[in-house]
Amino acid sequence: MNKVINRIQKLPELLKNQIKAGEVITKPKDVVKEIMENALDAGSTALKLEIKEGGVVLIRLQDNGCGIPKEQLMLALTAHATSKITELSDLNEVQTMGFRGEALASIVSVSRLRLSSNAKDQDHGWAIKASEDAFDTNGIEPDPIQSGTIIEVKDLFFNAKARREFLSSTSVEARQIEEVVRKIALSRYGVSISYQSEKKTMQINASQTYNDIDRIRTIMGDAFAKHALWVSGEKDGIKVEGYITDPQYQRAKSDMQYLFLNGRAIKESSLTMAVKQAYRDVMYQKNQPGIVLYITTDPNRVDVNIHPTKEQVRIKDIKQFSSLMFHLTASTLQSLRPQMSASKAEVFVAQRPSIAFSDIELPKLATQKSFVNNEEETPSRIMPQQTTFTQAESTQATLPDQPLGQAIAQLHGIYILSQAKDGLIIVDMHAAHERILYEKMKLAYKEEGLLKQSLMVPIECHLTQDQVECLDQNQILLSQLGFDASCANDEVYLIRSIPKALCDKKASILFQETLNALHAHQSSSPIDVTIHEVLSTMSCHSAIRANRQLSLIEMNQLLRDMEVAVHGSQCNHGRPTWVHWNMSKLDDLFHRGQ
Repeated sequence: MNKVINRIQKLPELLKNQIKAGEVITKPKDVVKEIMENALDAGSTALKLEIKEGGVVLIRLQDNGCGIPKEQLMLALTAHATSKITELSDLNEVQTMGFRGEALASIVSVSRLRLSSNAKDQDHGWAIKASEDAFDTNGIEPDPIQSGTIIEVKDLFFNAKARREFLSSTSVEARQIEEVVRKIALSRYGVSISYQSEKKTMQINASQTYNDIDRIRTIMGDAFAKHALWVSGEKDGIKVEGYITDPQYQRAKSDMQYLFLNGRAIKESSLTMAVKQAYRDVMYQKNQPGIVLYITTDPNRVDVNIHPTKEQVRIKDIKQFSSLMFHLTASTLQSLRPQMSASKAEVFVAQRPSIAFSDIELPKLATQKSFVNNEEETPSRIMPQQTTFTQAESTQATLPDQPLGQAIAQLHGIYILSQAKDGLIIVDMHAAHERILYEKMKLAYKEEGLLKQSLMVPIECHLTQDQVECLDQNQILLSQLGFDASCANDEVYLIRSIPKALCDKKASILFQETLNALHAHQSSSPIDVTIHEVLSTMSCHSAIRANRQLSLIEMNQLLRDMEVAVHGSQCNHGRPTWVHWNMSKLDDLFHRGQ
C-alpha cells in the first residue's frame, strides 16, 4: 500500500529543533560538551559541574565567564543565535569551540532548562526558564548570581521517550560525561574544573603550561604520568607539543589517545596512525600507546564546519602534519636509554664500546656457536661464573656510567642477573641480544647491505611455489639481505651465501622464513616495513638461545650494548628486555626495617 505524500511545508520550530537535537544531543554527555565549550568561549577559567543520575535528572554548570546581558538571555536560547561568527568569511578561520548557535536551542527542545547570568556593568544577575520551544510566562527574573553563568538542565529527554530508552545505565552515562570533562580539561591548561556526581568528585587545578605532569596525573592517572614523555617540535607553520608514553606503557585499546587541534579535541585517524607507526618496533602485538598531543596551526588550514560535533575536521596538507608527528615521536623513542635509577627522569646516553662484540658486521659473543641453540648443552640453574666477583668489581657496579650495572650470574640459562647502583637488574638475554642485532642489521642494510659469507658447500633448500615466485621477484633485495641462491631443479634451490652474522646450520630454515616474510608483507606494507619485518626475523634466529653459557665478560658486554642500543629496553616484538628491582622493593620483600 503506497503512502500518501503530504504537501511540502516548513517544519514547526519545535520539530526543527528536535531534529537538530538528534544531531547534536543524543546523550547527556553531549549536553555537557556543548555547555562546557560555550563556557570556554565566554572566557571562563573556572568551571563547576554537577550531575545527577548520569545527567538525566540534572546537569548543572557554573562558570566565571563574561556572562550574558539581560536583553540577550532569551535570544541565546533560540536557534542559530550566536556571538561567535557574523559573516560567511568567519567560517574560514573559526577559533572558538562552538559557533553554530544551535546547541542551547536543541537542549531546550528536549529538557527543562534554566539559564542565569550576570554580565559586566549589571547591578545583579537575571534568569530565564524554557522548555521545548516555550519560554516561562514569568519571563526574565532577577537572580542573585554574582558573575558568570549558570545553566541547569533537568529531566533530559522528558518529551523524547524513545531517545531516553536508548540511554545506557546511570554509571555508564556518568563515565561518558567524565570522559568529556577529561577532554575539556586537557584542551585548556589554564582552566580549573570541579566535577561532582553521586559517586565521584574530581578537582582539576589550572596550570601555567601544558607541560605540567602533576595536572596530567590528575586527569590521566598515575600510570600514564609515570611513563609520560614530553615532546615538542615545529615545522612548516605547524607546532606539535604534548605527551607520548614510553614503550613500557601499553594498552589493549586506544582509550588513552587524545589529539587537540587549535585547542579543539579532534578525531583524525591518519594523525593518530602516524604516531602509532613510530611505535612499530617497540609495541607488543596490537597494543596501544598513550597520547596527549596539541597541534597549533593557522585556522585557515582547517575546516571545522563539516560535522555537528566538530570533532571531525578537514586539514589542508595533512601529510605535513602526520610527517612531523611521526618523526617527533620516533626521535623521542629512539633517544630513550636505560636510566641510572628509577627515580631520575633524565635519559642516559653511554659511549659506544669499541670491543668486537659491538662490531656491526659480525655481532657475536664468543664464537659463531653463540647464535645456535645447542641442545647438547646442560641446562644451567643459577650459574655464577668462574671469575671471582671481587670487592673492586662490586664497587664498579655503582659507577654512574653503567645504568645496567655489572653482571654477577645467569639464571636457568635464560636471564642475566646484574648488580646495579641501586638494586638488582634481570635481563632476558635472548630478547636483549635480539634487539641489539636487529638495530645493527637495520643500520647495516641502510648503509651498504648486510655483509655476506660465501659457503664452501652450498646448502640445499626445498621451496614452495610461492617461495620460488618470491625469490624470482626479489633477487636484488635478497642479495642486499645477504642471501644468494640458485635453482638446482624444480623445487630444490642451492643457497650459496648467507648473512655473515648467521650460522649455516639454520640457514635453510631462515631463508624460507625470509621468503615467507617478504611474501606476506610486500602486498600490504611499504618496503621499509617489509625489510624491517625480515630483519626482525633474522635477528630473532641469530640471537643467543636458552642454555647458552656466557662468561662475565660476555654478559657485561651485552649490558653495555643494551645501554646504547636504540629501543634497547624492548625486544623486536615489544616485550621488555630487562626489569629493575631497587633496594627499597627488595627490602619490602624481606620486611627489612619493618
